[in-house]
This record gives sequence, C-alpha cells and structure tokens, in this order.
Amino acid sequence: MDINDNVISKADLWTDRIHDFQESGLSRKDWCQQNEIPQSTLGYCIRKIQSKVPETVSDYSGAL
Repeated sequence: MDINDNVISKADLWTDRIHDFQESGLSRKDWCQQNEIPQSTLGYCIRKIQSKVPETVSDYSGAL
C-alpha cells in the first residue's frame, strides 16, 4: 500500500461520515457526541471536502 491509497481511504471514510451526519437529522453537536468525533474535526473535513467537490455538501450548507 502506498501513501496515496491511505489518502484516498481517508477521503472515502470522511465522505461517508459526512453523508451519515447529513442524513441523520441530528445537530452537529449531537452527531459528534454519538460518534465520538470532535465538532472541529467534522467541520474541518466538511470544509476540506466541500472545497474539492462543492456539490457533495452544497445542498446541506444550512445544516452546518
């Protein structure tokens, strides 16, 4: 496994987590508590992925 495989895996993992958050209907605070993820980490990953693929989370910008 080279380093690029790991980066792709992390991106896929966070894309799935963000989708789960968006579909959950929970507030960011509640979802993060349930998943033991800091709110700042979720926010960072949303911004990072949104900057690469805006259509991925653009429909959910109000949920932030």
